[in-house]
Amino acid sequence: MKKRIAIKTVKEVESAVGMAETYAAEHGLPVTIERIACFLGVSRNVLMRIAEGKEEESADVSAAVAKAFDESVAAVMEYGLTKGITSSMPVFYLKSNAGYSERSEEVSGFGDVIFLNGDKI
Repeated sequence: MKKRIAIKTVKEVESAVGMAETYAAEHGLPVTIERIACFLGVSRNVLMRIAEGKEEESADVSAAVAKAFDESVAAVMEYGLTKGITSSMPVFYLKSNAGYSERSEEVSGFGDVIFLNGDKI
């Protein structure tokens, strides 16, 4: 198994975010977590795990990655709202990659199902 590159400093995260912002501005795109991950040399999944504090990076690095993640989610949503494109693309992206849900609270399960007159089925 290939060992991933550790992100050691907040400066590394800030540098990657800056490069992602430059790239996005040059191409007329929002900053995405995938682009930030690319500049850090890790996958999106690893970056999300760092943001959640599930990897071995320092608390400062995890906080910087979490902030970058939140800002990228906001950038994608704002892009979708301001560019006049269909709203389905940013919503799909956010549901697939950022844990976005249109529900105000998650449904944890369903109630009991009761069959009436089951003997007549």
